Amino acid sequence: MLAHRTKRVFPLLELVRDAVTFGVYRPELGDSGKRLLYRPFVQWLGERFQIRGSVVEHTGSAVLEERLRDGHMLMASVHPGIRHQDFEPPGRGGHLVLVLGVDAMSGDWIFHNPSGFERDTQENVTMRRETFDRSFANRGILIAPQD
Repeated sequence: MLAHRTKRVFPLLELVRDAVTFGVYRPELGDSGKRLLYRPFVQWLGERFQIRGSVVEHTGSAVLEERLRDGHMLMASVHPGIRHQDFEPPGRGGHLVLVLGVDAMSGDWIFHNPSGFERDTQENVTMRRETFDRSFANRGILIAPQD
């Protein structure tokens, strides 16, 4: 998302250091807690990259789909099992994917998941909203379209 919006690829270590300094990311929590803090992250995006965003919580996918169709992107909290094809998640949340939009013809959600285990679960993944919902925790960060 940053490379797309800023036309610059930032070294991951540079981003992590800045995010930790800014109070956005807490790697010391490991898998025991929420490492990415949504509200500080939104502030960091605005201050560092002039990207507008907002935290969404308790917001169903049907409501968010309208925003996706209007050009927003969504960093969505989903079950990490979304990394595998045809996986039935036992819960929701704990992993982030970037939802890019909605396919105009099929209505499928299109997202990137760089840590997907198969190519079909990494880049330009398409999934029915109803299937996505089984992993989606109804929270994330809504990224505004470019001005």
